[in-house]
Amino acid sequence: MIKARKLTDFEKIFITSNERCQFALKVSKPSLIPKLIRNLEQYILGFHLKLDGINLVYHNDPIEVHSIPKSVKSVKDACNFMDSINYDYRDKFAIIGANDDTVAISVSHLICDGGFFVNIYDKLLLDEPIKMKSIFPITTNETFPEELSKVESKDIVEHQNWFKKLTALKYSDNYLELQKKFGDNVKCKYYPVEMPVKDTQFYKAKGLKLTDLYMTSFALSIMSLNGQLHSNFGISNCIDLRQYLPPSKREISNTQNTAEFGVLANNVDFKMSIRDLAKMFRSDLAMKMNDGKTPLTSYKSLHDVGLAYDVEKTCFPELSNIGRFRVDDTFSSLINDMWIQQTMNTKFAEIIIGIVAFSKDKFGENTIVTRLQQPVTVVNDRDADVLMKSFVHMMKEVPVDVSIQEAYDELRRFQTKILQK
Repeated sequence: MIKARKLTDFEKIFITSNERCQFALKVSKPSLIPKLIRNLEQYILGFHLKLDGINLVYHNDPIEVHSIPKSVKSVKDACNFMDSINYDYRDKFAIIGANDDTVAISVSHLICDGGFFVNIYDKLLLDEPIKMKSIFPITTNETFPEELSKVESKDIVEHQNWFKKLTALKYSDNYLELQKKFGDNVKCKYYPVEMPVKDTQFYKAKGLKLTDLYMTSFALSIMSLNGQLHSNFGISNCIDLRQYLPPSKREISNTQNTAEFGVLANNVDFKMSIRDLAKMFRSDLAMKMNDGKTPLTSYKSLHDVGLAYDVEKTCFPELSNIGRFRVDDTFSSLINDMWIQQTMNTKFAEIIIGIVAFSKDKFGENTIVTRLQQPVTVVNDRDADVLMKSFVHMMKEVPVDVSIQEAYDELRRFQTKILQK
């Protein structure tokens, strides 16, 4: 008997975008590799699912373990190697590869999200993997049916209006040439940066949350590249909906539970400090996270109409702070490094300039990873490079107690130096 279920409208988004997640783990002993492969094959449902029309269909075909070349030394490169292997959703939704010290996977974002990998991280080296409750991803529709039934059309309209107030990045001047140069199936380009937490203003300036520093740094970097400072700031934040589940229901079988909504700071006085701007962002984020409607409204909006953004010739800023990957002392000495990333088609992403962030323990030090996604058909390499370098410069070098105007002027000077090289 065929085991199948229909895709939700939300899941169909990830078919169109061809968005895939890559995850890699480097361990201290080759003897750990078989266990790691076995557990990932248990947790990642995509190995035994395929696409048939608008249906997810279960299959029990053998899982091929690809060989990661010995020349691939880093976990980041292992992820990129797995992304280079083409696979068709009509056959499978995930692939896996390994060498003597690293295991890496590529899986459709339809199957799981970043929060899922945080949840399984401390379970990857268990002697016995946790059994999944379903052979199919448990949808947000199934997880929060009562809450979703209370979402009204006016709530969705309000949510969509927030997108018009985000700090948009203008398309590059030569975007028409870029659109002619690149085809519809070309992937976005990425700019990853690792930095120790102690090198950032988050560490140096007490009382500031990391997400808040990301939002202020991202928004000001965009405004400085655009060449105009505005009094209204806005970043679209991806959130993990699992946090709204009772503790007894938070478990790894909830593989895909994400949404996003606009976080705004309006009527900002440029004499205010970066810290003040961060507090305004935090206030709006906290209010919307806890108002009992915004998180599920944002999901229902995505489910019903997709990303409703129509500000011409601009990309809206999207921040996904996955969180911190950590394990207890039992496994900390066994894991040398990890990496997570995503890739997607640039045609779908033309309206998005995104940063994915996470933190990890590397060489005993809390390390931040931020990765800018460049839609190459509308943003050129120069602009993307300047934007990411500005973001890092803001994160590391611009004190949070300077004024917004001073920070903006500093970023303009910094960008001018880069462009003159």
